[in-house]
Order: sequence, then C-alpha cells, then structure tokens
Amino acid sequence: MSQEDFAAITGETYWAGWFADLLQGLSKTGVKVQSVVEWNAAQLWGYSDSTAMVDVSSEKGLSCIRELMKRSELDLQDIMDLVKTQTFNRDLVIVNKDGYAEHTNSIDDMGLLANESKPLTENLCWRLQSFIRLKTKLGWSIKDLDAAIYCLRNLEIRQIATSEKPTIPEESNFTITPLVIKSLAAIVKLSSLVDIEPVALLPLWGPIDSFGEKSFLYSRLRAPGIDKLLTVVQRQEDNTAYPTLDETKMAICAALKWPAQHFPALREAAGPGDGTTLLNVETLSVLYRHALIYQVLSISPSDYPRFFKIFFASNNNAEDTAPFDRPETTLTIIEEWRKLFDAGWTLDSICSVFDTAGDQRNIVIYRILRLDLEELQLLKFNLAATPTLSELVLLQQYSELRESCEQTDGQSSLVSLIKWLARTNVADIPEVACRISDATGWDRQRLEEILRCKYEGGSEQNQKIMMANLQRLKVILDLQAIMTVDSRLRRAAAGARNQEFSPPISTLMSLAQPCLTLNGHRPTDSTVIRSLRAQLTPTLASDINDYMMAKRHAVLVAFLLQQDYITKQGITNIDGLLQYLLLDGQMGPQVQTTRIKHATTAAQQFIQRCLLGRESEVTATAISREDWGWRLEYSRWEAHIKHSLPFNTS
Repeated sequence: MSQEDFAAITGETYWAGWFADLLQGLSKTGVKVQSVVEWNAAQLWGYSDSTAMVDVSSEKGLSCIRELMKRSELDLQDIMDLVKTQTFNRDLVIVNKDGYAEHTNSIDDMGLLANESKPLTENLCWRLQSFIRLKTKLGWSIKDLDAAIYCLRNLEIRQIATSEKPTIPEESNFTITPLVIKSLAAIVKLSSLVDIEPVALLPLWGPIDSFGEKSFLYSRLRAPGIDKLLTVVQRQEDNTAYPTLDETKMAICAALKWPAQHFPALREAAGPGDGTTLLNVETLSVLYRHALIYQVLSISPSDYPRFFKIFFASNNNAEDTAPFDRPETTLTIIEEWRKLFDAGWTLDSICSVFDTAGDQRNIVIYRILRLDLEELQLLKFNLAATPTLSELVLLQQYSELRESCEQTDGQSSLVSLIKWLARTNVADIPEVACRISDATGWDRQRLEEILRCKYEGGSEQNQKIMMANLQRLKVILDLQAIMTVDSRLRRAAAGARNQEFSPPISTLMSLAQPCLTLNGHRPTDSTVIRSLRAQLTPTLASDINDYMMAKRHAVLVAFLLQQDYITKQGITNIDGLLQYLLLDGQMGPQVQTTRIKHATTAAQQFIQRCLLGRESEVTATAISREDWGWRLEYSRWEAHIKHSLPFNTS
C-alpha cells in the first residue's frame, strides 16, 4: 500500500505525530515532516467543495445513489450491503425521494442519507471513501471487511481504554486507524502463510462474527446439527436457556472439524469449563480459536493439552504479549512454530527443551542442533533460564547459517568470526566486511556497502556502535536477510537473459524509505534515478518502459472516464472511450508510437467515417473524395522537403 493510499484511508501518513515532531526538532536543516493529511473528503471524492458533495437536492451529490455508484464503482446491491454493515448501519439509511425508507424500483428515486434522514456529513463521507478504498485494495467482500474492522477496532479500543483516558466517541468507533491497517496486513500475511481465508482467522482475536445471515457463523460453519449452534445467537437475544457443551458436542465437533473422541482435550486446552458449561458465542469462539491453531500447525488432537501449555508459556519475554492479543503477535508466533517444524523439530523435541534444565537441556540442544557449550556461551544464550520460542528459532537459524557457510580453515569459520566480534570493540568497515565475507561467503563489496549505509560511513563512534551490535546473533541474521533479498533482486532483474543488474545498496535503501511529505520529493531522488538508469541495459530499460507505459495507460483511462465531457457521451468503459477517441484499443506498449501519429491516425479515421456517412453530424458531401484521395498520397517525406525549401519558409 502506497503512502498516498494509506493517508487517504487513515487520515495520517506513515509518520506518527510524535515522531514527526521529534524529527523536526532534531533536524539542523529544518526538515519538513508531514504527519496529517491536508485532503478533505470532498477532494477524495472528486468534488470542488464539501457543499456540492453533501447537497441533497443535487443529482451530483453523494446522496444520489446513481452518482455514488459511478464514483465508488459499486453496484446497487453493494451499496445496500454497505448500509447494513456494523460499520454504517447506525449511520446511513437509503430513502426514497419523499424521505421514507420505502424503496421503489427506480434507482433515480433512491437517496442515501445520514441516520434520522439528515444530510450526509463530512465525517461520514470520509469514512465511506475510506472503507471503499480499503475494500478495493484488499479485494475482499463488504461483509468480510466489515467483520474485520469491527473485530480489530474493538480489539484496539479494549487495549487503549484505561480509567485515565476519556471514552472514545461513538462516531469514531469504526474509523479505520493505522493500527487497524497494521493488523490487517498481519492477517493477510498470516492467511497466505497458512492458506486459510482471512475472515476465518478473525475469531483468533475476538468473538465469531454473528451479525446477519451472511456472517461467518451462519454462512461458513455449516455441518449436521449446526442449527443447535445457530440458535445460540437467538437465545442470546431473547434470554432463553443456553445448551451445554455436552448437549451440543457432536454439532460443535462437526462445525469445527474436530474428532469427537478428542473433544475433552479441546475443551481442556481451551479452558471454557467442563461439559456442563453453557454454550454461547464467547464459548464457541474460544473453542474455534483453539481448534484453528490445531489446523494451522497440524498438531495431533491427543497432544493438544501439552502443546498449549508450551504455546502460552514459551512466549515469556517481557516485551512480548499473549499469542492472541493482536494479529501481529499471533503472526510472529505462528511463523516461529512453523520455522521449527519445517527445520525438522517435533513437538516432542520442543517439549524436551522446555521440560529439562541445566546440563540436560544443553545435551538436548546439542543433540538437535549440534551446538556445543562454547557456542551457546558465545551466542550469549542464557543457560540457566528456560528459553523462549524466539531464542530456539534464533539458535536454529544460526545452526542453518553455520552449515551454509563456506568452511575454509579454522580462522574463517563462523565460530571464529563470532569470537573475533566478541573481543573486538573497534574496527573499520572494510575489515569487518572482510571478516564476515571470509566466514560466510557473502559478497564482500555488498557487505561493505550495507555497513556504510547502516552506520553512516563508519566514523569512530559509529564503529563502536557497529561492533556492539554485531555481537548480537540477531544482527548477523539480519545481515543474512539483507544479503538474501539483495541476491533475489539481482536475479529477478537479470531474469532469463542472465543480465547483471546490481544497483548500489545505498540506492535500494533510499528507495525503501518513504517520502517525508505526501506531495514532496526526497533530496536523494535525482541521485537515485541517475544511479538506476546507469545500471540498466537497453533490454532492461525497454522492459521497464513497457511496464510503466501500461501503468500510465490505465491511470489515464481511469482519469478520462471521470471527466464530464466523457460521461455526457454515456461512455462508461475503456472500449467506449477508445471508440469515441478513434484509437486502437489493442495497441500495447510494445508498439512504439507518438501522440502525433495517434492524432494523424484518428484524423484519417474520422474523415473515412465522414465519407462513409458514419458521422451523424457531418454530411457525406462535406468532404471531397477526390481531394482526400490526393492528400492520402501526399507523404510526410514530401511535405518535409517542401517545407525545407527556402522559398517556402518565409
């Protein structure tokens, strides 16, 4: 997601207000950092001012359903679904031209108003475009995105609500905040990792969505006996008695795809109580949450109690939170478990590390990772304390790195490198890059570029900071990750043609930094552009140009379709636009052409249509066929020569 999209959705830039103030205060050159968005809802909807946007009497205002459909690219059913969401159902209503919530068969008679039939407000219009823009970026359904926003905003509000803080106004409850976007990004990544649709992951952080007939509870948890579960929501509303877990055990197991014989293990791990515990939405959500982890990590149901004992206990760093506190934490923990399982660890081997202590634990680690006591001490592994899951992952990554390093002699092994780093307080960047390269086989020049970028040229003070950082295993592994990404970028750029493309590391790191303002440019942009262009071969330059031309074509078409002089012609898609402009719609970026050539072709085609009587506003006799036939034979070469003659250039 670009910073512009992020800003249009959340109303903030990548730079939080406190961080922007800090940068501006520390800067000696008066750098400008933008933290808030200067756009208003009217600008984002394409209006000149807010008055035109919320005008109820105008057919061009957002209250007009037809105009809203055109500007949002939603159909009527989408808008009706949007009004029924948890995000907007208390704020929006569709009415007829008389102001009543009784709809006719004509879209022109339907209007969108705020609750109590009041005109739309600036805040509502902002939230509408924010929701629609995010829906377009994610490609989710309106119902799924609404369930996600409802879950994540409630999660955020619960986490920030304290007795010292004021109550959050009701109208902002479902505003899409930067924290919601961050959580959605984690959910999308987790969904891709475990191959489960995002909406099915939402109960990890809140109750199962039961709002409406299209909710997850009603539409996805389909199984024999499921009606016993669906009545839970109705009973919650009319206060009738809930069924117990034992009474609904078979229906629960069918809905959660859980073996019935192992239901006691699930109930014990989830901890909602014994079989007499009443089944409600919260209880079902807890059971679903724990069953989902079983599916994600492929844990045997019989191992569930001891697995969850470690699952919650292994994340005991002070800075860490519970696994289900927020999506980012859940993603990190699932990634760590998967890394260990993919590396060959089993639940038994992981349990053996957590269930032992002292020398016995060291023996277990040595047997699995082949790490001796000296290496554990060099890596500053706390031998006395119970390790966390993150520490086991770091040890596993170190073991894999050690195996992949090019072993030449005792002085250039990974262990020798770590020993040297541990006893060296100051060293210049070339020496450090040389040492790391000799031990790992990584490109020495690229390593040196990385270190210079990270530690600003390598002053004596920065050298001390660099050496202190490199004594931590995670920093070495971060260097490995940077080298891996750099190698992939170079291979991807080279492609099948096997052409070398190695932009400087400083260029790549500069590109990774977002601009400090929405409409500005970084001071280094011109340098970065020159650096990249210097690296491009003619073939690569052509490929990039084709890609950019296709993107510009799409943007230009989207812009033109919104213009009044185009919409008045009844043109709604690219085919109609190209037909109106007399352009070849099948011409791709591979065809090298110019605007002059396009104009010449369009003019010739227009005249041919006039001669054939295809243009209703031009008579067929308005153009002489004889003159046109003569002009068609008049070549551009001949015109150029005649124009160059002295007596024709007066």
